[in-house]
Amino acid sequence: MDRFPPEICSQIFSFACTDGGYTGRSLSTVSKYVHKTSKPYKYNSIRLYNLHSASAFASFLEKSSPDIVHSIVHLFVCNCGQNPDDQDMPYLPKASGTTSLRSRVSSRVSDLIPGRKRRQRRQIITESVDDLCRDGQTIAAIISILKLVAPTLRTLTICFVSRSYTLPFLEHTSPHPHFPRLPVLTELTLSYRAPLDSRFNYHFFCCPTSAASLPSLRRLDISAQAIDHHLPQTLFIHIAEIAPSLTHICLSSRMSIDLRDALAEGGDGLLPPTLRRVCILLDVCHRCTWGSKPSHCYRCHILAMASMDPRVVLLADPGEEVVGHKSCRTLVDEWQKRISGSEVFWEESDE
Repeated sequence: MDRFPPEICSQIFSFACTDGGYTGRSLSTVSKYVHKTSKPYKYNSIRLYNLHSASAFASFLEKSSPDIVHSIVHLFVCNCGQNPDDQDMPYLPKASGTTSLRSRVSSRVSDLIPGRKRRQRRQIITESVDDLCRDGQTIAAIISILKLVAPTLRTLTICFVSRSYTLPFLEHTSPHPHFPRLPVLTELTLSYRAPLDSRFNYHFFCCPTSAASLPSLRRLDISAQAIDHHLPQTLFIHIAEIAPSLTHICLSSRMSIDLRDALAEGGDGLLPPTLRRVCILLDVCHRCTWGSKPSHCYRCHILAMASMDPRVVLLADPGEEVVGHKSCRTLVDEWQKRISGSEVFWEESDE
């Protein structure tokens, strides 16, 4: 390969470095020539699997040259797994097991809890505070990364699993970060799950943001979001404001109950008029139990809507452990297929 012209090598490396960074890091060790010609594509696609890797990568980007920062085109961020390639990532320092918030808060909280189950309650609250702190640090790291790579980022997947229950006295202890404007982002996938599905959905979908903060977004997959049944109308209005060029959207069955009004044509709908395809992840385990009253069944309602609107496509639930939630592995596979050129579940081509 050292004999290949740099133009041909650049073409090869641009297609090869779409696996989360593993190929890019491997190419840099082949030879001096390959190291040099592959360097612009080394960080073309990045996968981050936990708070440690996200925080370390944010620090790495802050110290890196603009050439490296602006070479990042595809990003996958998850807070619920261990990346098997972590040991090969040069920007990762050794992890620290200390949690300062626990030591500072636990003693104070324990003094406020009387009764025989004081120790158990103290442990539950201490763990909840720890989880809340970890979630906040993860979100802050994600926001920092997005602010840096915003000018070039085109594909983004965020998988966020929260184990914390929001404590009332910690609700307003710090300012809430907001997603930055991502001018060239074309595809966004969000997956969020928590005991109390409150913070992430509220701050991303409902908090005021600048108009058209995702002006180039064409494909949005929120089928794995835990959205309350009464929020879809607000959600659709907000999507139309921040993503006016949206052409494809993937939703869960629960989000699609009031979808008919949102899809109204002639400028009366809540979603952008540019929308061409609506994929609904249908719960295959659900069976109609209303007998002679199918209008009361949300599944029957969705089936009827799909038969009348050619934009609506029904997809079978992937059969994950939790209905309506995609596993981290599934999201990684879909992300890698998309950045490699596959349509995955998007049946209609953009061309």
